[in-house]
Amino acid sequence: MAMVKLKLDSVWVKRRWPQNVFAVIKGSEESDRYVLLGNHRDAWTYGSTEWVEHNLINLGCKAVAYLNVDCAVQGPGFFVGSTPQLDSLIIEVTKKVFS
Repeated sequence: MAMVKLKLDSVWVKRRWPQNVFAVIKGSEESDRYVLLGNHRDAWTYGSTEWVEHNLINLGCKAVAYLNVDCAVQGPGFFVGSTPQLDSLIIEVTKKVFS
């Protein structure tokens, strides 16, 4: 079983719509590497291209995966798609989930 320790530092401001949300959950192994989570709200809008351009070197060296979660909760079933390189990992991980 995996454990996640979450530390939240937040500042309350006047209510407004978020444009870019960024968070970091540090891992205990290879903590200098990235797994990015995103969805359709962070694509094709002002800011997403500029963010990638600004972080291109780190993304190329340290990013190991991008998980698109624009339909993360939808319906009663589990549906996943990936590049072929992740197929065996997805199968292995889903076998560990109790249903």
